[in-house]
Amino acid sequence: MIADPCYFMKSDEDWQKCEWGKRMDVLGFSAFLLIEFPEDSQLVFDCDTKELLGGVCSDSCQLVVVYKNELQQYRDDYEQSFYVEENRAIIDDFNGKVGYRVENVTVDDEVYEDIIIYGEGNRRFRSYNSEDVKSGKQIVK
Repeated sequence: MIADPCYFMKSDEDWQKCEWGKRMDVLGFSAFLLIEFPEDSQLVFDCDTKELLGGVCSDSCQLVVVYKNELQQYRDDYEQSFYVEENRAIIDDFNGKVGYRVENVTVDDEVYEDIIIYGEGNRRFRSYNSEDVKSGKQIVK
C-alpha cells in the first residue's frame, strides 16, 4: 500500500505519536518506506499489463509504503479514509523492492523534475503524473 499516512491515521494523537509518518513502527508497522513527496497527484500502473493500480497524492508532503495486512490490523476501515481510489495504490501479492527516484520529464517541450515511485519484483510498477496521463501528454510505457 502506498499512500499519504495522514489519510489513514485513527486520530491526531496517532499522527503526532508517529511523528507525522516518520515513525510508523510505533503504530505497529514492522517495515515502511517514507518518501518526501510534493503535492502532486500521480497514477500508478503495472508496467507489463498497464493496469491502473491506484494513485498517490500527498496533503502532508509525505507518502509511506506499508504492508497492507499491517494497515488492516492498524485500522480495519482504512479504505474509507482514502475517499477515492486515486488517493492510494494497492499492489496486491507484491514481493520485491519499492523505491523512488527523481526523473526529468518533458511535457510540451518543457523539462521538469518529478518523483517517480517504482516497484521491481514479481510485479513491476511505476507512477506517472496524473494530469499528464489524463491529458495524453505523458504515455504510460
